Amino acid sequence: MLAAAKASGKRLIEAFHYRYHPAFEICLNWVRAGRIGEVQSIEVAFDAPIAYDQTEIRHRIDTGGGAMMDLGCYPLSWALMIIDAAPEIVDASATLSKGGVDEAMSANLQFPSGATAKISTSMSIDLSFRAPLIIQGSKGRIEFQNPLAPQGGAKLTLETDTGNETAVISPISTYTYQLAAVTAALASGDPLPMEGEIILRQQAALDAIYEAAGLRDLRWR
Repeated sequence: MLAAAKASGKRLIEAFHYRYHPAFEICLNWVRAGRIGEVQSIEVAFDAPIAYDQTEIRHRIDTGGGAMMDLGCYPLSWALMIIDAAPEIVDASATLSKGGVDEAMSANLQFPSGATAKISTSMSIDLSFRAPLIIQGSKGRIEFQNPLAPQGGAKLTLETDTGNETAVISPISTYTYQLAAVTAALASGDPLPMEGEIILRQQAALDAIYEAAGLRDLRWR
């Protein structure tokens, strides 16, 4: 897809709407400014109950279903936005649903800097919605509850030795910000954070996680 976009002179943009919300930009700015020092570890998760049904695409192998593909791709993307490098998949494990896809998945990643990331996701009906992002640094910590859709209720805090800070969260939808950003970028030609090499890095990591969990056949069907 990236090659086709380049050959045709068109743009390929992945629709990770969360990335355009000001709250996530605040989080990234705290990291980039060194407010928490060197990033040492990231813990991310996204759980949302999705009842099993044979018509539900997220529970079907033939439609690319699975918790990691539909839900877990978001916490993986958060980690890749925070640490701009391709990770090594240390290990991964999964629990399968009645339909044969991953109902739950967890993975441990390591980046070239030595930082680690622990990712977990589940669409079990026994769980409630949760989407935490915790970044531990050498000088502090960032906790972001619901970076997925901050407009629905979120909390973003920075904790350091010099004190704590809580960000003001915009109530405007992530989709509204995404539409504005894409429209502006198409008009100006400026690059967006969710296009280009990051798309390939994200998908390569997803495939590697499935392979590490022993589900290579699920991804390559």
